[in-house]
Amino acid sequence: MGYRSQVGGVISVDGWILDNKANEESGRITKYKEMIGFIKLSKFYEAWNTTDADKECFGWRNGEFYFYGDSFKWYSEYEDVKAWYQLWEDMQDIEGISGYFCRVGEEMNDVETEEFGDEPDYEAFQSHQYLDCNVDKSVFGGGDIDKEINLTMLDELKGNELCMDSTATQA
Repeated sequence: MGYRSQVGGVISVDGWILDNKANEESGRITKYKEMIGFIKLSKFYEAWNTTDADKECFGWRNGEFYFYGDSFKWYSEYEDVKAWYQLWEDMQDIEGISGYFCRVGEEMNDVETEEFGDEPDYEAFQSHQYLDCNVDKSVFGGGDIDKEINLTMLDELKGNELCMDSTATQA
């Protein structure tokens, strides 16, 4: 069976607000596209985009990329875990991007957190004796993430209505 952990990570565009026109004007939409493109070209995306179960572990919305799992064998020598840490390290080189990661193991004091950038989203995942995922679960595993962000759609949507909907054309 092995030792299991809960993991949660969020990589986000700094300064994202719920006004999509302002995000477009400020260049944050372009930064979001850059971030998504970088993730889609990473070993992480290659490793975690193979099965439906894997795809249910990540999603994107409102300038953020989320990664969450409830019962992973999170060993540093595993290729999929190496892929996450490589993505994590590579994202730190991109200006205007922040990240927060948390892993909670089976043992009471086995909690690991990491962050980078100016505006990590601490609200997405909070660690206690377990990992509390505060992200709307509709973000995970849905939508067509292989299409570009449709700026017209983003302008029309308000706030949290931007969700992973298979009928929408978004990243």
